[in-house]
Amino acid sequence: MFETHDDTIIEWIPYNQFNDVEEIKKSDYDAVYSAIWKDGPLQHDEHYEELRRAPNKEIILRCLYNLQNIINDLLYEAKLYSAERSKDNYLKIYGISQNPDTEDYILVFNDGYCLDCGEIYTDRNNKWCKQCQQNDLKNNFKNWTSGNQKIDEFIQEMQLKIRSYNDIIVEWIPYNQFNNIKEISKSNFTAVYLTIWEKGPLKYDEHCGWLKRMPNKKVVLKYFYNLPNIINDFLYEINSYSIETFKHNDILNICGISQNPDTKDYIAVLNDAYCENCSGIYTNIYYKWCKPCLLNNLKQNFANWTSGNEEIDKIIKEMQLKINKYNDIIFEWIPYDEFNNIKEINLNNELLNEINSYSIEIFKNNDILNMYGISQDPDTKNYILVLNSDYCEKCNEIYTNIYYKWCKSSFTTIYSAIWKDGSLQHDKHYGIVKRISNKKVTLRSLYSSQNIAHNFLNEVAKEFLIRKNPFYNNLLGLSQNPDTNACIIVLNNSYCENCNKIYTNINYKWCKPCQINNLKRNFVNWTSGNEKIDEFIQETQLIKTTYNSMIEWIPYNQFIDVKEINKSDSSVIYSAVWKEGPLSPLMYKLYYDCSKWRRNSLNKKVILKYFYSSNKFLNDEPDEIYGISQNPNTKDYIIVFQDGYCLNCREIYTNTRYKWCKPCQINKLKQNFANWTSGNIEIDELIKEIQLKIDKYNDIIIEWISYNQFSSIKEINKDDFSIVYSAMWMGGPLQYDWSNKELKRKSNKKVTLKYLYDLQDINEFLNEIESYSIEKSENNNILNIYGISQDPITKDYIIVLQDGVVAKYIQSYIINEMQLKISRWDDIMVEWVPYNQFNNVKEIGRGGFSIVYSATWKDGPLQHDECYGKSKRMPNKEVALKCLKNSQNLSNEFLNEYSISNDDKILNLYGISRNPDTKDYIMILKYADSGNINNYSYISINWYWYEKLSVLKYIIEGLEKIHNNNMVHRDFHTGNILLSYDHYNFYTGSGNFIGNVYISDMGLCGEVDNIDKTNLYGDMPYVAPEVLRGDSYTKAADIYSFGMIMYFVATKRQPFADCAHDNILALNICNGIRPKINEKEAPKCYIDLMERCWNSNPNNRPNAIEVYKLIRLFQLEKNEEIKKQFEEAEEYRKANLLSVENNRSINLHPQAYYTSRLLNPFTKDLPKCDYNSSMLHLFIYLFIYFMKEFIKHYLFYRISIENENDNEQSEEK
Repeated sequence: MFETHDDTIIEWIPYNQFNDVEEIKKSDYDAVYSAIWKDGPLQHDEHYEELRRAPNKEIILRCLYNLQNIINDLLYEAKLYSAERSKDNYLKIYGISQNPDTEDYILVFNDGYCLDCGEIYTDRNNKWCKQCQQNDLKNNFKNWTSGNQKIDEFIQEMQLKIRSYNDIIVEWIPYNQFNNIKEISKSNFTAVYLTIWEKGPLKYDEHCGWLKRMPNKKVVLKYFYNLPNIINDFLYEINSYSIETFKHNDILNICGISQNPDTKDYIAVLNDAYCENCSGIYTNIYYKWCKPCLLNNLKQNFANWTSGNEEIDKIIKEMQLKINKYNDIIFEWIPYDEFNNIKEINLNNELLNEINSYSIEIFKNNDILNMYGISQDPDTKNYILVLNSDYCEKCNEIYTNIYYKWCKSSFTTIYSAIWKDGSLQHDKHYGIVKRISNKKVTLRSLYSSQNIAHNFLNEVAKEFLIRKNPFYNNLLGLSQNPDTNACIIVLNNSYCENCNKIYTNINYKWCKPCQINNLKRNFVNWTSGNEKIDEFIQETQLIKTTYNSMIEWIPYNQFIDVKEINKSDSSVIYSAVWKEGPLSPLMYKLYYDCSKWRRNSLNKKVILKYFYSSNKFLNDEPDEIYGISQNPNTKDYIIVFQDGYCLNCREIYTNTRYKWCKPCQINKLKQNFANWTSGNIEIDELIKEIQLKIDKYNDIIIEWISYNQFSSIKEINKDDFSIVYSAMWMGGPLQYDWSNKELKRKSNKKVTLKYLYDLQDINEFLNEIESYSIEKSENNNILNIYGISQDPITKDYIIVLQDGVVAKYIQSYIINEMQLKISRWDDIMVEWVPYNQFNNVKEIGRGGFSIVYSATWKDGPLQHDECYGKSKRMPNKEVALKCLKNSQNLSNEFLNEYSISNDDKILNLYGISRNPDTKDYIMILKYADSGNINNYSYISINWYWYEKLSVLKYIIEGLEKIHNNNMVHRDFHTGNILLSYDHYNFYTGSGNFIGNVYISDMGLCGEVDNIDKTNLYGDMPYVAPEVLRGDSYTKAADIYSFGMIMYFVATKRQPFADCAHDNILALNICNGIRPKINEKEAPKCYIDLMERCWNSNPNNRPNAIEVYKLIRLFQLEKNEEIKKQFEEAEEYRKANLLSVENNRSINLHPQAYYTSRLLNPFTKDLPKCDYNSSMLHLFIYLFIYFMKEFIKHYLFYRISIENENDNEQSEEK
């Protein structure tokens, strides 16, 4: 179905149309080839207004193998792709072909695959592949070095952070590459130089598909002096620069790093963002505009002009100094001889009442006229305001909407003119102010203005905006007629060209007053021959005419193929073809020009409704009609309206757009009742009842479906009351085909079969059926039902539902609930994502309950685009797929993962999917590229204490969010603390690179009052003692785990790494045994907080808010004692770096497991939790346990002694 002129025409393409076929990728399921399509695809040619082929088109052939159901699977695969050229983030499918030798079917795409790696381009418009780009950069690492490892690592990391084809490739740049070095500023700490980079930066060339240099690029060199730690502090300074290039980026771009070979100073190479005049950063970097310099230039120019009137000069100067943006209008004094083609539009003394609406601002929402400057007529001596051409040339009023040049009324006096030199505007390419010559403007002459009133000038200064805005009347300047001395206001030109009033409909440039005037003038050119009819048409035209419709008198000889389709006592209905067709506004590019109407719909099919009585006709006139006519023979009057009558029943279609008639549809269904039966009267009656409830053309026709219609039946879910299967319905459901106006079957439809068993009576089954819907809607949260069937063997009745019951449930209840929690523009829109959306799926980790993969999401998540003000997809997004083992039946652990809102400290959830092979459900999460803090390079970095506190602050913030949602984590340990390099990264003062910190693995979360207590899962060293002894998980249990995380952050050692994680450790934990820490290894206040967190009594532990406040207190160092403790701990850390690393790497017990697992085997003999008698219970438990161990070892010892004695006696013998 085509909706726009540039939709792609999908075709069957003979295989011999392809030349130069070359393989670029192959797998077990498909192969991808590049090729040339000789004839090329059909495309709409705007010039010839017809479809033409684009020959020798580069295309991609995707050959599909091993399809289970060849045709259906092929068509399903083809539907995944878009045929719309306007959707840039989709592969465009041109058609389908077949290899005559192998008989494999082939999908033919636009050139959207990378020829190197065989994957879809990250940016298909520019043929850019992020993965290949990064690989090329990695391969090139060995070809350059700065001579400093940290500098090299920083440059490499920046190179691998590229996300877009036009991101800057940060490089190490030899100093001899710079020419014409010129100092532009210097201080005690920095120096800035302007220079030419001889080779220039690397930039992706979309035409050749690789990086090319842009030689002789003007750049800025920034030196940093007096840095205490040269490398680390230098990297810290330059980390604030950006590699992203776009208009609204006010952050300096970094091109690379260099080093002066003489002074050994490191240099940041930046984009040309410094003004050569004042040495400051441009006010607007993209447009190279410096506000201070422009204001200085204007001030210096004050001596070069005068209006001859001190008050006029003052107001012009004040308005010039108000500029705040690069495109604000430079308000000027304009000599009168600058104007050509001056034409009087109208004269009116009310001009001064409108003067408050002028502006020098340029932006779309400004509805004030732009003023370019002031001039004076040398003959009249009248002063002139020079405005952009925003006046109606007929009524001479400011356009009601300037941007669309629409005029609402006409009652003022103005002139239109051409300003020869034109207004001043900032040129972004040259970074200077230039004039736009021959500018069309509006002059508003103020009579009796020879003596300019001070109040008038104050009004101009106060009310006239200088920001250029197409929605406002911008003020361009002032002038004066030298003959009359009248002051002239110069305004921009943005109104209806006919009446100079704001358009009634801005988008379609439609001016209703002008159209009404045109219609009135045209009244003399036609007549129906009946005065009442004429008055009726004229009145309707003047009242009901809109921008895109107009009622008219239509001569009867315009109609051909007139056929009767219905008749009554008062009227007759005919179908006909209108030769010339109705009037519609001229379409110009994407806009309507409603001042120009033409007939575009030749041979338009219409309906003629004859009335025997003109009075009856006038009373029965419908709301929307094309016009009125009259049969010259019978003299009957006729209403002409769009083709909307059903040819069967001769009544108006229920849905005229799709030509669907509800009464006829229902009659056909009734007539078919005799052709089917379920064998059960109650079921037959229910199906008939639901069939007769249809109300829309696309409602589902529920049916009785024979069981032999189903193939490929596979069980997907089972519970105590029902079994759910997926299946293929060979015949498929009935759907209304609006082009043929009849019901047709959509064969091979994938459906869900739901068996219900152990039903007490048929009414339970019937009630279940009525809970489903026949209404098709994207927003319909109720499952659609296609029909009812029966298993011929078991006699179980079956409900036939739409495909993806579980997916619908997730979307209806889980995902919708998440989407309703959205409260900010940057919140993530959680979605159901088909599994075939993922490429490059690679396993990256395993846990006790899940497997984690990295993958590329082809379409990518929805994200709000602030530039366009709407959500757009981020294609080829790298994500993590967390596949929960044995989750076919939707475990609560999985679903509860979604019950907490996304937060910047909790790993973002993008959506849910399902593996079609294993049937396991998958969480689509933000990809944390640096893993968890246990296996991350985090451990090998010498973190300063203030950096450790930053990590803990992020973690406790996330935990606080969880607890604020009345949730507990239940599996809180270092393996679930992830780090990622993203746009939040920063270098600390030490030079260490800190990524974002996220809490993950919320799959074991549950509501505080609704947690399963039967099985105990977790990482034993991080599980609170009361939980080990059978108590419920609580927020306090999470705080205990946080205490263990504090131990790891302080020591880089896992708790209890030197012992087996078995029942002995569980007993010791319950007995108050905790990991050991050197008192000098951490500040006392830190150790105190850590010990409070892992206190045996949960009532004595702090809550998350208190922990956060204490960590912030540690960070701020406002308390002298706390500051002193951290300084001492820092000194100890620096002095004992080697011993700390050695302690971390030894004594790891082989039975120390740091992953979540079932702990019940180790905790089943522990006493239950009772804090009043816990020590007694523990004593008794320990006594019994050690007695058992003593007896066991004693018996073993006695047996060994006896065996030795026996051996000795044998030897003696």
